[in-house]
Amino acid sequence: MMKKGALHGTLWAVSALSAAIGCAARPPQPVQAPAPASLPAPLAEPARPTAPAAAWPARSESLLAKADDRLLLRAFGQAGLASFEYVIASDVLELLYDAELELVWFSDMGGRLWVNDLRALAASSPAGAPANVLIASDLPEHQKLSVWVGDRYVEGVGQLGEGSVELAFRWEDDARFETDAGERLGHIEGSAWLKRERSRPARSVPAWQQPDEAGPHIELPAGIAQCDNPELCGAARPFGTGGWQLVITKTDETSGDFSHYGCLLHDPARRTFARPPETRTWAPTADTDLDTCGPYRFNQTNDAFLVGDHVCRIGSECVALEGSAIGWLEPGAVVGRE
Repeated sequence: MMKKGALHGTLWAVSALSAAIGCAARPPQPVQAPAPASLPAPLAEPARPTAPAAAWPARSESLLAKADDRLLLRAFGQAGLASFEYVIASDVLELLYDAELELVWFSDMGGRLWVNDLRALAASSPAGAPANVLIASDLPEHQKLSVWVGDRYVEGVGQLGEGSVELAFRWEDDARFETDAGERLGHIEGSAWLKRERSRPARSVPAWQQPDEAGPHIELPAGIAQCDNPELCGAARPFGTGGWQLVITKTDETSGDFSHYGCLLHDPARRTFARPPETRTWAPTADTDLDTCGPYRFNQTNDAFLVGDHVCRIGSECVALEGSAIGWLEPGAVVGRE
C-alpha cells in the first residue's frame, strides 16, 4: 500500500556513517511529539531458550520475524520451516532491519532504542550470543522507526496514517534526537558503540524492484485490468528465477488514506497467471485481490520469499510464521509495492 496525502509526525535523530553505501530517500516531515508516560521496565535483553541449540542455522536459511512483542531468528530451508526459534529480544515495539549494515534497530515499551549486531551474533553461538546494545532512552511515543546513515534513509515496515509519529535517528558525530524546532529529545546511552561502529562497512544488497508507470509493462488479456490509474496496469518486474513476472492488474486510489494495489504472477512462456503468494495453480486468466503486491522479500537464491506473516517456496505452499516476516539474513531481491 502507498500513503496518500496523510500527514504524520517525525522525530529526528542525528549521527553519520561516512563509509555507508546506500541510496537517499525522501525524508519525512518532522513535528514535535510528547514524551511517553512512565512504563514498566522492558525485557530487551535476549530471552535465552531453556536448552539452546549448539549452533545457528545456515545463514542462507535464517530469517527475522516478529511474533507479538518478540524479535525472533527462525530458519526455512529445503525441508520447510525448522523448529529452531531464537528470541533476540522481548518487549519489542517498533523495529527496522538495515540489511546493508546487518543491524536490527528496535524500540521497546519503556521508551528505549536498542540495536542488535547480526555480524556479532553470527560469530557467537546460541548459548553465548552477545547482548543487545542500548542506544537511547526517554524517547517519546511513536508508531514507526527510521534511521539515517549518512545520506541513506532506512525505514521500518508499514505505512503511517494521519497523526502517527515516525521516530527518525541520524547517525552522525553528534548523536541526538531533535524536533523540527531543534529541541533535543531523549538521552543517548550508546555513544561508545556508535563511535566505534561509525566506519562499519556496508555490504551490497539487491535494489527494490517496484512495478511502476515508467518501468516494463506487459499487455494484459481482456477483463484482467482493473486500474484507477491505467498507466500502472501491466507494470511488471521479474519474480524469482523461473522467468515469471509480478504484474499490477488492479489499483484503488480513491478510498481511504492509502492507495491499494493488486498483482498477479505471469508466466510469459505459457501465457498464464497465478494469484500470489501461491505459485502452484495457473490459468489463462485470474481474479485479482487488492493488497497482493507484496513486497515479496526473496532469499539469496531467489527460490523462497517472505510476505506478510508467511514464508513461501516457489512452486510450494506457503507456511505461516505466527508473526510478521522482517527479512532474510542473506537477502535476495525485493519485488512489489507496499
